[in-house]
Amino acid sequence: METNALVAAFRNLPTLDSRQVALSTLVNELTSDEWRKLGKVITARSFQFDIIGNLPVELVAQVFVYLGPSAPYRWQSVSRGWQRALRSPHVLKKCLRPWLEKAAPQTNEYGIHALKAKHIQAFRRGEPNQGFTVKLHDPHSYVILVEDRLVWASESRTDYTARLVCVFNIQTWSLHTFRGDAREKIHRLVASDELVGFATGSNLFYAWDFETRTKRTFMVPNATLFQNVTCRERTIACAGCLEKHVFVYIWDFDSQLAKYFTIAYDSPLLVYPTHGRRITVFADQRCSAHNSHGADKSINMSTTIRHSQFTYGGDLISGSETVLEGLSATRFYSQNNRFTPISRSGKFRIAVLHMCLQFDEKLNRFTEPQPFSHPGQLWAMASSFWWEDVFLETFNADLNGPSRSSNPPALVHVGTGYVQTVLEAYPGHV
Repeated sequence: METNALVAAFRNLPTLDSRQVALSTLVNELTSDEWRKLGKVITARSFQFDIIGNLPVELVAQVFVYLGPSAPYRWQSVSRGWQRALRSPHVLKKCLRPWLEKAAPQTNEYGIHALKAKHIQAFRRGEPNQGFTVKLHDPHSYVILVEDRLVWASESRTDYTARLVCVFNIQTWSLHTFRGDAREKIHRLVASDELVGFATGSNLFYAWDFETRTKRTFMVPNATLFQNVTCRERTIACAGCLEKHVFVYIWDFDSQLAKYFTIAYDSPLLVYPTHGRRITVFADQRCSAHNSHGADKSINMSTTIRHSQFTYGGDLISGSETVLEGLSATRFYSQNNRFTPISRSGKFRIAVLHMCLQFDEKLNRFTEPQPFSHPGQLWAMASSFWWEDVFLETFNADLNGPSRSSNPPALVHVGTGYVQTVLEAYPGHV
C-alpha cells in the first residue's frame, strides 16, 4: 500500500519541475545497493533520438561523406525526415565531390546526382556499365588515363617506333591524334587533365592543350633532363642528374616561360616560407653519391629515397628521407618511374620495376599502400592498383599457357577498403 501511495503521489505532482525535484530528492536517499539495482533498470531501457532527422543538411552532409556516394540513396527509406535531408543537393554533391571534383554536376537535379552515384558504385563493385578495347601494336606501350581521356603512343607497323600520340575522350567517344613537326620518335609521354606532351630524342619537347589543341614547344639545355618528366595542370617539369649537380627545369604552357635551378649533391636544408608554388624532387642514395648511371654493387637490400620540396626559384623548403627495407637501390632507377594519381587528395602511386610505393603530398611522406602491403611495409607489388578505396590486381590469365605473350595479364576487381578483413581471412580467394 505504501508503494502504491508513493506512485500515486508522484503522478499527482502538478508540474514537470515538481516531478524533477521529487526525483532528485528520492535518488539522494538511495543506498549503494539500491543505486546498482536502479542502474540495471535504466540500462534495460532504450532511449531513441533521431539525430540525422533533426540536424541541418550541412551537418548531415559531413556525416554521409564518410559513408560512400550511394549511402544517401540507401538510407532515405528510414523516415520522411531522413528522405527530406538526404535528397538535399548539398548532401548529394558533398558525397560525390571526393570522386568527381571538377567533374561534379553543377545542377541541383536529383536524377543527375543519382546517375553519377550509380556509375561510381558500379566502379566500386567492379560492375562496369560498358567497355571498349584499344589495340596496341606494342603490348608494353604505356597508357595514361587522366579524367575522361585515355592517352597512348601509337607504334608504327613499319619501323615499330612510336611517333603518334592518340587521345581518346571516353565521354564524347572521340579520338584525336598529335605528332611532332618532323614526326619525331616519342621518348617520354606525359599528360595532365589539361595538357598532353612528349619528349623527343633530342632536347625538344612538344605540348598540346586538350581543349583548343594549341601546340607549343620548348627546348631544354641538355637532353639528359628528359630522364624524368612530369606534367601537372598547365606546367611541365623535367630533371636530370648532371656531372656536378641535379638540374630541374619547369615550363609554363600559357606564358611559355621557363624557370630552372640546380641542386648540389650535398645541398643543405634551408629554412624558407612554405607559401607559393612548390615542386617535390625524389632521388635515391646513388644520386646523392653521384652514381646515377652505374650499377649499385652493394648487397644491402635497402634503399634510401630522399624527397625535398623546392620553390620554383630553387630554394629548399623542406627535406626528408625514407628507408625502404627489401628494396635495393638498383630497382629504384627505371625509365618507367611514373607518378600516377590514386585519389583526389594528393596521393600518388609510383612503380619501381616489380614494386610500387604510395606518396602523400599533403603529409609529405611515403605511406602504407593498403590493403596490399603487410602492416608496417611501405611498398606493395607492382601488380596492385587502387583508386580511393577501390582495389584491383593484375595476374596472368593462364599460368599453364604456352607463353606470356599469348596469355596477357587480366585485371581483377578485388573490392573496396571495407572488405580488407575478408581478404585477410581468405588471402587465397579473390
